[in-house]
Amino acid sequence: MTYYEHPAISNSKLNWFARSPYYYKRMCQSPDEPTASMEFGTAFHMYVLEPNLFNDNYIVHEKFDRRTKAGKEHYNNMMDLAASGKKRLISDADLERIKWMSNSLIDNPAALALLPTGLDSVKNNRIESEIYFNYKGGGLNMKCKSKIDYIQFLTEKYDDTDVNIIDLKTTQSITSFKSSYKYKFAYYRQAAFYRLAALSQGLNVKDFYFVVVETQYPHESAVFKVGQWDMEKGTNDVHDLLCGLHTCIEEDYFPMYGHDIREGYS
Repeated sequence: MTYYEHPAISNSKLNWFARSPYYYKRMCQSPDEPTASMEFGTAFHMYVLEPNLFNDNYIVHEKFDRRTKAGKEHYNNMMDLAASGKKRLISDADLERIKWMSNSLIDNPAALALLPTGLDSVKNNRIESEIYFNYKGGGLNMKCKSKIDYIQFLTEKYDDTDVNIIDLKTTQSITSFKSSYKYKFAYYRQAAFYRLAALSQGLNVKDFYFVVVETQYPHESAVFKVGQWDMEKGTNDVHDLLCGLHTCIEEDYFPMYGHDIREGYS
């Protein structure tokens, strides 16, 4: 069973539940297919965090017009080639964009200091760490999971557990990321959820950082540190959502957001 197939509660599932219990249940039953932007983000993550694996997982193709007979034939041949090697397709244009974005991170000293280099990609299982844990706050006992981009150990001592957690994000603009942080995707809550996962492994999380890079030219990058107030709010929100989810599961009742009559918006 892969990480994504495992039924434990992830941060993404908490986002579904935060939208509505009904939405959570339906998404668990039939999740959306990955969008093009999500597929691009996955490729970018591997290129930056696991460059040694990129060529083993992707086949680069030039642009072709699938509206023409030749384009369709070429596309089908590329798909067959990818399937035979269990690889994914990525266009040369997208790969070029990924390289520009990666260079932006390299040119940003704050970002570069928080990203893995050299042997970091294979040492201490720091990259794309899958953590399964039981959340037991408030008398609950709920199976949870997280997949953390990068756990940065702060010293080389074998028994030292002080770490930073780094999450790599792509965004259309740094300005729009600020909105996603607070509202659309509640990234502060993601930070708290990942911190709980790391704590369950005996790690002492010193700081949590989002390393963010724009998908559009000129691909500016920035680093955001999650503050103590945001971390505390995120932790409380995680607890409240898990309590609500537990109740829905126990009662087998997943109401819609608008299951009752509302006054409307003013």
